[in-house]
Amino acid sequence: MAGRSRGANLGGSGLLGGLLRCKRCGRKLVVSYGGKQSRAARYSCCAGRLRRGEQDCISFGGVRVDEAVSKAVFKVAEPFAIAASLKAAEEVNKGIEEHRRLVELELESAQYEAQRAYRQYNKADPENRLVCMELEKKWNICLEQVEKIKEKFSSLQKPVAILSEKEKQELCDLSSDLRRLWNLPSTTNELRKRLIRTVVKEIIADVDEANHLILLNMHWEGGIHTTLEVKRNRTGEHTRCTDKSVVELVRQLAEQLPDKSIAPILNRLKLKTGAGNNWTRDRVRTLRNYHQIASYRKNEETNPITLREGAEKLGVCDQSVKKLIRQNIINAEQVVSCAPWAIGAKELEKEEVKIAVQRIKDGKNRRSAYSWCEGQLELFQ
Repeated sequence: MAGRSRGANLGGSGLLGGLLRCKRCGRKLVVSYGGKQSRAARYSCCAGRLRRGEQDCISFGGVRVDEAVSKAVFKVAEPFAIAASLKAAEEVNKGIEEHRRLVELELESAQYEAQRAYRQYNKADPENRLVCMELEKKWNICLEQVEKIKEKFSSLQKPVAILSEKEKQELCDLSSDLRRLWNLPSTTNELRKRLIRTVVKEIIADVDEANHLILLNMHWEGGIHTTLEVKRNRTGEHTRCTDKSVVELVRQLAEQLPDKSIAPILNRLKLKTGAGNNWTRDRVRTLRNYHQIASYRKNEETNPITLREGAEKLGVCDQSVKKLIRQNIINAEQVVSCAPWAIGAKELEKEEVKIAVQRIKDGKNRRSAYSWCEGQLELFQ
């Protein structure tokens, strides 16, 4: 079994090197680095493989684990948590003082018994050796008891130092800015590791392969234990994956539009790539190829047409076609609010559509508007 001491503060971008221990074998987890510029940390229990050729106990990426532990530290360092910790320290001090007082009374009682035994031994007749031996034995037992209680009294933990009101307020103010200070470019990983080790004693790690979870049992300084469940990436997943909702949206848009028309729609919706970039035609194409989404192929017989294409075929303006869509004369769909309308290829051949378009061309809608205006003028005459 590996030593139970906490590992040293290691270099590198991984925040938990030396703190993680395998729940299955009790060994320390090793941190390794890969990816671009070797900055992506990975924690694994590989001591069995290196020593005896066994399979690794557990292995998982460090990005999500580091982030989850950091958030747990933020939660502990929040102002209300600091105030609760200070109050708890005061309660602990009260308990320690009460215990010390009880041991002190026990010591006084033992010293009294030792003095009483000494007086009895001192008054005994020296010629009565049997009585003197018994009294001396009793006296020695009392002296041994006094020494034990003295050791017990001296070994008691000293009370935790209580901060002044000014120091408490400064600590609470600093904890409220911890998250901002943590994310500053000037904050080094070495400082972050020191902050974590100030409150975290050790972390016991395990992996739930069935549910794709990393289980962390955090041992905090002071004896408190908490558990964390961190999602584990499946094969092919990583932190820079594009959101599944965006992939599904591209899948629907690819049935109606080419890549160069999809990219502006995604940008208007303020959607980003997995790396946080804006969309371009090449990035849409890369996403389609990765998720095996077929590209748009124009087929006048089966593919839906856009609102502008429908207006050109009907010989009217775009607004007229949009009005017919609002009146449910033409059935059309929008994947999202800013996407173009998709009109079925055979939708324009319906008889009611032809009649409505003819009315627009004949100007009946315009004459109806004129009649309404004339009626309104007559009301004021």
